[in-house]
Amino acid sequence: MSTSEEQRAVVLFDKVDTDHNDHLTQQELDGVFLLFDTDNDTVVTPAEFAKDWTDLYHIGGPQEAQSLFARADLNDDNQITTADLPGIFKYFDVDGDGTVNLSEFLTQWGELTILPVRPHDISVTVG
Repeated sequence: MSTSEEQRAVVLFDKVDTDHNDHLTQQELDGVFLLFDTDNDTVVTPAEFAKDWTDLYHIGGPQEAQSLFARADLNDDNQITTADLPGIFKYFDVDGDGTVNLSEFLTQWGELTILPVRPHDISVTVG
């Protein structure tokens, strides 16, 4: 993760660390993904996620947004909902202590944004 990507991730962490104790509870981490729910229906669509990822929060490009969305959509229903959030929290809570510290967040966030997409997310056009 580049320095600017890390800085943006830290800003995102700080934005949802509502009690400012440098640890995210599940509710606070859920807030990271629900920030992208622009119409407040508790469903984050790929379009909402990509638009806010690139235009509002300037976290990265469209391909990164698509890759991260696919990884966060744990049940592969093409949306991030409250059903996905416990699994997302478990992924970030590396040490299993029930909170996510900044180091865990940055490490796991970095892995999410650099890992290749799942094979079923790749489409190939043969000319």
